Amino acid sequence: MKDNKGTLGRKALASVGAAALGLVGVVGLTTTAFAADSGNIDPARDGTSSLTVHKYLGLSSDEFGPNNGSLLTGDDIPDLPVAEGVEFTIQQVGVKGADDSCTPINLLTNDGWDQASEVSEDGLGTDYCLIVGSAETLETDESGVAEFEDLSFGMYYVTEGDDNGDNNIVQKVDPFFVTVPYPSYSGETGADHVWTYDVHVYPKNQASEAPEKTIEERPSDLIIGSTVTWTISAVIPDTADAITEASIYDLLDDRLSYVSSTVKIGDADVAAGDVTSPSEGDTDAITWTFTDPQGLAAINANKGKTITVEFVTTVTSVGDGEIENAPGIPDNGYGSSFNDTPTPGETTPATYWGQLAILKTDDSETARVLQGAEFQVFEQGAGACAANAEGAGTAIATGTSGADGVVLWDNATPANSSPLGLWVANYQDVNDVPTEGATKDYCVYETKAPVGYVAGSIANPVTITPGELDENEYTLTVVNTQQDGPDLPLTGADGTRMMIIGGTALVLLAGGLYLVQRRRNHAQQ
Repeated sequence: MKDNKGTLGRKALASVGAAALGLVGVVGLTTTAFAADSGNIDPARDGTSSLTVHKYLGLSSDEFGPNNGSLLTGDDIPDLPVAEGVEFTIQQVGVKGADDSCTPINLLTNDGWDQASEVSEDGLGTDYCLIVGSAETLETDESGVAEFEDLSFGMYYVTEGDDNGDNNIVQKVDPFFVTVPYPSYSGETGADHVWTYDVHVYPKNQASEAPEKTIEERPSDLIIGSTVTWTISAVIPDTADAITEASIYDLLDDRLSYVSSTVKIGDADVAAGDVTSPSEGDTDAITWTFTDPQGLAAINANKGKTITVEFVTTVTSVGDGEIENAPGIPDNGYGSSFNDTPTPGETTPATYWGQLAILKTDDSETARVLQGAEFQVFEQGAGACAANAEGAGTAIATGTSGADGVVLWDNATPANSSPLGLWVANYQDVNDVPTEGATKDYCVYETKAPVGYVAGSIANPVTITPGELDENEYTLTVVNTQQDGPDLPLTGADGTRMMIIGGTALVLLAGGLYLVQRRRNHAQQ
């Protein structure tokens, strides 16, 4: 609080009483003309002065020291983002009377400056009060500025409100006192004693950095039911005050199911008792909350370091094919929270999935479905598909055509069903997806044809795109032809003629044999 009163701080206000001795005899003479180089307070500015609050995100004593109430310009302006929509309230400070009345501190008297010095040193205590009805509240504009105009001389109590606008402020400005006018004497020997009537203050604060979320390059496998690993990292704010709440949160897409996680601060693992983690199978909002007091002790001992949460999820279905975790609260958001101030992430990592469905038919003019054909699916490597399944590597899925000709996949979810969900791509941000869309190539082989049929094409390259297939839509139709049978005897006119000739020959041969046999019999008699 006391860092916000300028370079003079308490000593400046205490010395103002002596500096204001020259005002005796001119108090109340608001029409008195003052020379341009006068060191006296100008009573004509009473009621026409101002107090301007400048709100920068992340302003700290390391980046910007106390100012003397004047407007900063040029290189003295902090190179930090401004905070729009933050509420500030000022209220005039008074002296408490015997009847519990509250009379404004009069800074056109030496007693008034002595009282201001006492309030600055010790706070309101029992002798001072806030003037009822004097409160004025403003929101900072797009420049991060709240300007209170036409102020009377006096001491003001400045507080930051609960409304942060859209800013992730984790440590509000401590309430502080400021006088109008403000004694802007620099304290250097020979420097001018300056009274600032349009006072500018730059209260220090601390904002939380937006967390980052990334996705692993590939899932554990390439089919639905595989796991995908995500990582959320968040910097612990380097606040002056203690952090009393700390958590990392995510809202899972309904096609993801939580499996497990690890949590680190810096390079050190966080003990199980220091953080509460989600439960296996959670499918909606999941949170890692640092426990009180153990976990929060670790947080406060490591301000400025990074919390890293790496967690595994199972992909349970395809849907529209795009499974993302987008920033924003509360819908599908992820982020960090410190001192009950949620800060959403800014990037949207996503994993993309599609489907493969195969229909098996013969080559009839009206195609008839075939049961019993066996298939294997492989990830296509560099270049084209291998000539056959034996040279394609390790199959990621196997299936057999059913009675309706549709291939049912052993590795599908659920098992022995169609279609087969296949991974397409992972991207660190949806904005990284090519304009033509995400795709992935696979190779399909018919490894066994139905009985009586010839196997189809040796290699069937397929390109999978994100999303579900429509009903009765197939990625691939594999056609088989029947096996050839043996040549059958010829039938028709030529065949009949040959049979007659052959038959006649047999009759003649039989007759000849009969005559030979009769002659032999007569000869023996």
